Amino acid sequence: MEVLVRSSVLGFGSVLALLAGCSSNAVEFSDDAGTTTDGGSDSGGGDTAVDTPPPSTTCTASVQVAPAAPLAQLGTKVATKVQLTLADTGGATGPHPLKVVLVSAAGAEVAKLLDTPNAESLTGGTLGKPSVDVVPADVAGLAPGKYTIKATLGCPKVTTAKIGEGQGDLHFARLGAVSIGVGGGDGTRVPLMYHAVGGTQYAYYPIDGDKVPATSFTDPATGEADLDSAPNTMRAFPTTPWAELDTPKTASDGSVVEDGVIYPVSLALGTKPDLTFTLGKKMAGASGPIAAGVGVSGTPLVRIVIDGQPGTDPTAPLADGTSQTIRLAASPVAAVGRYDVTVKWHFEAKAPTGWVTVAGAEQSAVLRFYGVLGNELGTTAPYMPWVGVVDLGTKAASGKTTPADVRAALVKEVYENFGLKYDRKSGASFYTSYTSGFAAARFDLGLFLKRSKGNTVNCTDCASILSTYSNMLGVKLHYAIIQGAGGKSGFSLNPIMGIGSTVFGSPFDSGGMGFSYHAVTSQDATKTINDATLAVDGDTDPKTAPQTKLLVQDLTGTNYLTRLSPGTPEYTYVDQITSVR
Repeated sequence: MEVLVRSSVLGFGSVLALLAGCSSNAVEFSDDAGTTTDGGSDSGGGDTAVDTPPPSTTCTASVQVAPAAPLAQLGTKVATKVQLTLADTGGATGPHPLKVVLVSAAGAEVAKLLDTPNAESLTGGTLGKPSVDVVPADVAGLAPGKYTIKATLGCPKVTTAKIGEGQGDLHFARLGAVSIGVGGGDGTRVPLMYHAVGGTQYAYYPIDGDKVPATSFTDPATGEADLDSAPNTMRAFPTTPWAELDTPKTASDGSVVEDGVIYPVSLALGTKPDLTFTLGKKMAGASGPIAAGVGVSGTPLVRIVIDGQPGTDPTAPLADGTSQTIRLAASPVAAVGRYDVTVKWHFEAKAPTGWVTVAGAEQSAVLRFYGVLGNELGTTAPYMPWVGVVDLGTKAASGKTTPADVRAALVKEVYENFGLKYDRKSGASFYTSYTSGFAAARFDLGLFLKRSKGNTVNCTDCASILSTYSNMLGVKLHYAIIQGAGGKSGFSLNPIMGIGSTVFGSPFDSGGMGFSYHAVTSQDATKTINDATLAVDGDTDPKTAPQTKLLVQDLTGTNYLTRLSPGTPEYTYVDQITSVR
């Protein structure tokens, strides 16, 4: 009997077993392609022997170097990735040694980034695309300028070997803004001023938006860098807005400190402001300040991009100490209010493929914005909006968007929340005076903000307070005087609830039911009246009890007089402007 065996199926061990069990039978192996020993024809369905090619004795190594960005941020602990592409077209197997170094423009090795005898171990056992990190803060002596990343891929021990070499350029600079200015953008920046520098009354300080940044680093001392307080330690923007409402920050000599402080910016509602970022000039080097390296000839172009909105190119290439202006994509002041906004931004460098984010080059700053409707007071001190007034006024009218709503909110705030009370003895004024008759009222706003004369007021004070706060928020209110028929002194009153009172009746301890005159405010020459001095009866019979409290918020001039008096008083001295100091 003949035993037919396919060696590719049974294997060598099985063949030995068969030989041992059937020693009287001959065993034959096919050595002809496509033919078996039994004479059958193999038409392709059978097994064939596979020859393993011998290992290649040739190595032709290659390496490509591609930094993720053309520029790296000096001093950062955040790595810039460098992509390597490794190959051996000769097909040699075995470990390929790999070395990657950072080299200066003069050709000196600055840092060893990678040195391994087995590049295959970096990518799962075969040559591929590993990456290597460049951490600028970890490289001693690194300075602004152009460097080269050089990579060398060696060969295993083979007959013919050709090592691979590749390189890529990487520039280094210190990227950072040291101040932010705010412009009106597509709307309006409204003027602001402090009224008592260093606590001195009537010492005025208008905030000049062209000279005073909204926020900035503290100015460096002589011999220090503006970007860094120490090597690899960038200065930071302040995080808390200046809290004082009457004075800016002052130095020991009384001068105003304009750096290292967050000063408020007032904007008309809906304004998308322009932010102007000014770059630092000097970074801290090992032996003292050195140029930050932005805009040096041959370096990549740089731009600032505010997080969350598309990037825009600078109008001119950025360099140390230059500026880039960017308009916010959305308004931070959609309604009246005080808004502390954190703005975040990063730097990008121009690569052949487009703009690329620079690793570790990002910053943030807090800006304080007041949202107002404008300015109805003036543009020179003291006739311009005061920080102390705008701050309180925007809180009182927070969320409002129309003049009517702002007026109503301010009437309520002054009448109910200022802690004021009517002078029940004689109805005298404490903070307002007239220069001639009832014309040209003068309001001592600085004294009022400190309550230097107490909390007792009369109608002229309340008219001054209400109109001033409203005008400083951009909502027009002028004052008018109410007198008796024919402009004569005195007219009778219906029961009213004077400021600071909780019941209707006379505003005086004497019980008298009449005013010699009364000051109110109006935006339209008394067609409409707003009054923070008193509340009137809001029901159908304002002359008798019971009474329903009605604040005087945009009442028609006729309706107001009917509720105020049973007589026939008249508006005089209409559309008067109150000055402040």
